[in-house]
Amino acid sequence: MNKLTQALMEELTVEYVKVGPLQIPESVVISWVIMVLVVLGSILLTRNLKVDHISKRQAVLEMAYTAGKNFFEGLLGKEGACYVPYLMTVAIYIACSNLIGVFGVKPPTKDLDVTAALALMSIVLIEGSGIRARGGVGFLKSLAAPTPVMTPMNILETTTVKIDNDFFFTFKDSDLKIAVPKRYYSVVSDGFRCKMGVRPMDVLVGGADSQGTPEKITTFENLGDERRIGISVGESLLMLITSDETRYHAGDVIKLEVRGDKTHLFDLETGARIKEK
Repeated sequence: MNKLTQALMEELTVEYVKVGPLQIPESVVISWVIMVLVVLGSILLTRNLKVDHISKRQAVLEMAYTAGKNFFEGLLGKEGACYVPYLMTVAIYIACSNLIGVFGVKPPTKDLDVTAALALMSIVLIEGSGIRARGGVGFLKSLAAPTPVMTPMNILETTTVKIDNDFFFTFKDSDLKIAVPKRYYSVVSDGFRCKMGVRPMDVLVGGADSQGTPEKITTFENLGDERRIGISVGESLLMLITSDETRYHAGDVIKLEVRGDKTHLFDLETGARIKEK
């Protein structure tokens, strides 16, 4: 383990190139070389471009550019198309930095300062684009959306109603109905008021044949590997988490399903959990 640690430390050690009185990190010098090569390559590859009767070189360039553009627009959407040139530039730099190691040169991306700089650039771009899109005040408000604190469980005030021989949770100013688990039949009654809790992962988006309640989406957040959807239930916001790749928008209608067997009851006044009998 000591040898491995020593080898890693040697790889991560920053070396310097002396230019007169200046000590310049090797990663910076190599980055300059990469930038010069990329600029020269861009100039040479984009010479004599044509609209008709294009060369094989131009065809390959256009194919590569289109592939990169479609890839990033697929991630960002059409509204993020203005950021594609920046992302493609960073991708080209990282690719060249990693490939340069084949020629026995230490890749600049091994320098943690370079990695931190790339991360800082992305952070500034993301936050800057948020301010540009929403304005200063709107951006600050978005930091607390959809709620200032994302609780691990949705808590909604509810009134149970009896339909035929079954009980359902109902909510003020909402058409949403959720089946009451039979284990609670001994503690609820028609008109019984309490608080109902359900975790976001137990609220589902129904398919085309779903019998769920049609509800309009109030908020939608794409967090990469998961999406958060907010549904207005009266004056409350019911949050659900899904891995569905669909990009929803506020106002879209979905069929909302709630796993009634995963619901929990709490006293309306004290907040104490109501246990089944």
